[in-house]
Amino acid sequence: MLMSSLETEKTSKDIFPSETHRAAIDSTGRVGSLYDGYRDCILQRLEFHKIEETFNISEPRQCEVIHGQHDRNPNILKIMRIEEELRLSLLLNMSKKSGTDTMIDYCQPINEYTRFIQYSSVKREEKLPDNPANIKVVNRLPPFSTAATHIITKVYFGVSFTVILQLPNVPNAVAAIDKVLTTLCNRLQNHQSAYLLTTYEKNILEKIVHTKVYSNISHFRNLTKIWDVCCLIQQNQCYLANYPISYTLRSMKEFFPEYHGENAQFNILPEEFNEAIENYVFQITVSMRTLENSMTRDMPNFLCEHLKRQFNNIETQWLDVKKKFTNEIERLSKLVVENRSSRTNNFTTHNRLYNNEQMMMQTRIYTGEGFNI
Repeated sequence: MLMSSLETEKTSKDIFPSETHRAAIDSTGRVGSLYDGYRDCILQRLEFHKIEETFNISEPRQCEVIHGQHDRNPNILKIMRIEEELRLSLLLNMSKKSGTDTMIDYCQPINEYTRFIQYSSVKREEKLPDNPANIKVVNRLPPFSTAATHIITKVYFGVSFTVILQLPNVPNAVAAIDKVLTTLCNRLQNHQSAYLLTTYEKNILEKIVHTKVYSNISHFRNLTKIWDVCCLIQQNQCYLANYPISYTLRSMKEFFPEYHGENAQFNILPEEFNEAIENYVFQITVSMRTLENSMTRDMPNFLCEHLKRQFNNIETQWLDVKKKFTNEIERLSKLVVENRSSRTNNFTTHNRLYNNEQMMMQTRIYTGEGFNI
């Protein structure tokens, strides 16, 4: 249930916190890149006189095995702890999809035999000086015709990946695989060689049924075995410091106090409001994907001459629901941007989020009403 306007007012966060952090979903960001916080998009880049660079960061490697649960439609981006504001922008198709974020389109079953391996290792950072007064911009902006709300002031570089594994439905095999995965993660986290796995342990990993890799490094995504991922990390340590993992953002106002354009304000959505929209959009997106898969799967059944009329009717209904879904995503995207930019008040948001037409569409998508598939 959506929170009341009073609850929303109480949980509102400060406009423009000193720093905002984002996963480097779009890897084109660099220090000085302008950032549209309303839509979580990277824009053009400013040049600065001084950029500080640090190598051999002491931040420890992180490697974790997460067990899946018998949940038909889990939100994988939430499992992998992507920032809630960024998750919402991705679900609403406002942000560019490239690496880890494409997990949102993962279509394999997720259950108690699913494992997620999350790994992150920071190699270096680039940043602007902490005091904006010590920063000089080489190329000033045109008369603030930009859509930017923030500037990327720090970039962490390294390797980050999430591997989704589907284990066989065989209890003894599952226990053995889990043991080897734990050993592998411990070795990666403690800077030990993955090559030290025994032949027996490598053979155990061969029993994994399905492997999908998501990473900030493009050629990692083509790998189909967790062992290959670990080997590639150890073979290519020298170039892993060239790929962004995360960004630190600070407001445009800190660097350009004279900026009073329409993007001069940025409001972080109250957690309950963000979650309400995210859950709703995720549910109807999954339902739409299920309907589309059903249409594709059952298409041969309608190739017979006497079923063509029935198929035409279903296709018409599908196109109608698809159009309503697209319009709903656009409506909610506009609502989120208006709230993030403080161009609407929270009192009207409750009524605009849920309305009769939207509830009817939601019911139709969930139930497949009118689709005789």
